Formats: sequence, C-alpha cells, structure tokens
Amino acid sequence: MNSKQINFFLAPEDLPKVIAFINENGGVIYKRHADTKDKPIRHNLVINEESIFQVCVCKEGRTTLLSFEYLEKRKEFYIDIVKSNCIEFSVGGFYPYSDKELHRSRFYFATKFYEGGELVEKDEEFLTWADAVLKKFKKQFLMKAKELSNDYATANFIEWVKKTEARPTPDGMKFMTK
Repeated sequence: MNSKQINFFLAPEDLPKVIAFINENGGVIYKRHADTKDKPIRHNLVINEESIFQVCVCKEGRTTLLSFEYLEKRKEFYIDIVKSNCIEFSVGGFYPYSDKELHRSRFYFATKFYEGGELVEKDEEFLTWADAVLKKFKKQFLMKAKELSNDYATANFIEWVKKTEARPTPDGMKFMTK
C-alpha cells in the first residue's frame, strides 16, 4: 500500500476556514459510517453534534467510488479509507474529555492498495485532485515554527502555544496546557 499524508496542528478557530477550503476545492465531508452502502452521510463539522473527529472528504459527485465494509457488531457500513477515493481528515483539536489536550490533525489518502494479492492504483482523477488539495492546504494554512520542532501548524495554533505555554507530549500527537 502507498499513501500520502500531512500531519499538522490547527487551532479550533481555524476549523471553519479549513471547511471552507475543502468546499472551495470541490470536497464534501462525510461521516465514516452509514446505514447503507449506497448513501454516505454528509457531516457538518462546525456543528459536530456527535463529536466526530474523523471524517472522509470526497470530491463532489464522486461517492460512487467509495468502498464500504459492513461491521456486523455495529450493524452499519463503514467507509474503507484504503480502498475508497477519499481523503481521511482527522480533525484533531480538543476532544470532549479534556480542554487541556489539543490533538494533532491529519489529511491522509492511499494511492494504491492490495486486493486479492494484486496492487491496485486508485483512479487518476482522484489522485490528481487529492494531491492538489494537500499541496494547496499546506501552502495556504501551514508553516513550521521553531517552537514546534518539525511540526506543521497554522499561525493561530502557534499563537495559542505561545499564549498558553502548551508543550508537546512525548509522542508528538498533542500539546498540553498546564
């Protein structure tokens, strides 16, 4: 399997701008789970009433290229990120259980995957679109700051770190305030 990803930190106030960016670049946000494999469920990350922190971003009008797995225990379908033509967006930010830990965000997509022992390359249109989305996002939103070692972050996140004196956890997956 081959893949591409960007790990980064963003401040909660950046999320509406990130969602607008996704929409402006032809993306639609869907929940990872659905009742049927024929109809993925759109999700509003700004409202996010269910506190979902991992969603799929698909190119508008291309949901037929999603691959679903049925999870017997949960009695629902789940989008298989590896086989589907979508970008996984791990939102990061503050999770409901703690306002002291700000989690890292990520955009991820597989470019190739194994099926039946054969390496399958994803649709060229999807790969071109997904690659362009990650490049534009990085250019428009992300920077590196000496305070964050090698992590990519938004300007708002860097300011938040300075203001709160937050420190990275040893695994680098989140920043913690005092």
